[in-house]
Amino acid sequence: NWQQVLYVSDEAGIIDMVINPNQPDVLYASSWNRIRNNQESLIEGTDAKIWKTTNGGTNWAALEGGLPNGEVVSRINIAISPSNPNVLYAAYVSPYEYNIYNIYKTTDNGDNWQPLPLETIQYAPNGQGWYYSRIYTDPQNPDIVYLLGLFLNKSVDGGNSWEVSSYEPHADCHALAFNAAANKMYLGTDGGVYKEENQSGVWSDAEDIPNTQFYRTAYNPHNPNTYFGGAQDNGTIYGNATNPNNWQTLYGADGFNRNLTLLHPTEYMPNGKMARSGLSR
Repeated sequence: NWQQVLYVSDEAGIIDMVINPNQPDVLYASSWNRIRNNQESLIEGTDAKIWKTTNGGTNWAALEGGLPNGEVVSRINIAISPSNPNVLYAAYVSPYEYNIYNIYKTTDNGDNWQPLPLETIQYAPNGQGWYYSRIYTDPQNPDIVYLLGLFLNKSVDGGNSWEVSSYEPHADCHALAFNAAANKMYLGTDGGVYKEENQSGVWSDAEDIPNTQFYRTAYNPHNPNTYFGGAQDNGTIYGNATNPNNWQTLYGADGFNRNLTLLHPTEYMPNGKMARSGLSR
C-alpha cells in the first residue's frame, strides 16, 4: 500500500531521491518541472527544488542555505556520501541550454550549500542535462565524486577539480553502481555496461550481449551482398553475411535513416570510405 507524501505541483514530479543510511527517516528529494505530451514539452521551471524530510516523509521542507530556490532551472540530481551522510552534492542543470548550472555541496546535512568550481568539467552534460546529469559519491570516500554526462567526469578533491575518468566507455552515461567490497564500478551507457576495477581508470566492456537496435536497414544496390544498418546511438554499420562478426562503422552517433539507393557505384569504396558525399539524410 502506497500513499503520496510529497506533492509539488501539477507540472513537477520527483526526479531523484537519496536516503541517509544511518538515519533512514532522513531523505532528500529533488523536484523538476517536466511535461511531455503531444502538445507540450516542459523541462525547466521554478518548482525545481531540493526537499528534506526528517520523519520518514510525513513532513517535507524545501532547502535553502545557498541553493537557487525560486529561479528557473532544469533537472536536479543528488548524491549522498554513504561513508559520511553529512556530505551531499547536488548537480543543477541550466534552463534553455541544459548544461551544468552549478554543483552545490553541503557538509552539514543540507543546512548550508556552497557552489563548486566548474571550469575543469568536460562534456557534461553537453546540452543534454535534462536527459543525463547524475552525480554519485564513492561509497568509502566523500571526496571522490562522479558526474555523468556525455562522458564520466571524476573529482578526487571534493568537487574542486574534475577530469574525464576515461574515454573508453561508450558516450552518454546514465547510471553508476558500486561494488565496494570488490572495489569495482559499473557504468551504464547508451552502448552497454562498462566495468572499472581498483580505481584504475581503465574501463572494459562488462557484458557480451550480441544485440543492436536498428532504426533502419538497407543494402547497397550496386553491391547487394553489403548490408547497412542505422543503429540507436551506435552509428551506421555495414558488413555481410560471410563475415558476421566483423562489421565496420561508417558513421557515429544515431544511425537513423540513410538513403542508400542514391549511392553511385564509385562512391562506395571497399575500405568503407566515401569517394565523395554519396549518402543523403
